Amino acid sequence: MVFVFPWATVFGSHELIAEDERWGWLSLIEMFVFMGILILGLVYVWIKGDLQWIKTKVVQPRVRVNIPASVYNKINEMSYAVKPFSAEEKTENIPVKEAPATAAVRKPMFKPKLTNQ
Repeated sequence: MVFVFPWATVFGSHELIAEDERWGWLSLIEMFVFMGILILGLVYVWIKGDLQWIKTKVVQPRVRVNIPASVYNKINEMSYAVKPFSAEEKTENIPVKEAPATAAVRKPMFKPKLTNQ
């Protein structure tokens, strides 16, 4: 859209077109060429498929396993119940390890001397 404003200024200028009519035709042809190039680029990108940001591609995983497909189907058919969350439920008694006794605080090996200068 930014490139259309200078064109609109020249194309809409009655003084410039009244002086020489070729300015109006020239600016009109230039705009058609410019818009044609933009439309050709858009059509090219559209045909190439780059306008689809999310390209879905379903890929079936291929893995060599000895588990029959019926086992997977049986697991997928099972229904699972989700218990509602409650912050007040009691948790299991988990033994808590006591923290080791804190070591004695070591004193620094030197004392800094601060002097006022």
